[in-house]
Amino acid sequence: MPDEVTELPNLPDVTAMEFIVNGERFAMDQGTLQSYLRTLDLHTGESARTVQWKSPAGAALELTFRRFVSLDNEHIAAFSVEVTPTNQRYLDPQQQYRLSALCGGRNADAARWHPAPYNPYE
Repeated sequence: MPDEVTELPNLPDVTAMEFIVNGERFAMDQGTLQSYLRTLDLHTGESARTVQWKSPAGAALELTFRRFVSLDNEHIAAFSVEVTPTNQRYLDPQQQYRLSALCGGRNADAARWHPAPYNPYE
């Protein structure tokens, strides 16, 4: 294809995760975002994001996503997700929760992923 850029290798995105509660997919652009906190521990290198979210159907959850990549061994990475229901209705064991680790891969680097060259005279 003429728009392809070949200088970057294609690698899968191993950080993608999908969380579903009672058939509703967690998405920050849906439902109500009640709080959001993102932190980076410069001593350990751990990145954390804590979100309090209410789904369109009323499930109130606190989700904490943590990521770590080793500086000593760049082949070591760790990811974790903690999910805590914050309203009584969703503490019922009959509720259905599903967490899926995704490995998305693209076969090509479309040109739209690369910024246009900067020209200060345009």
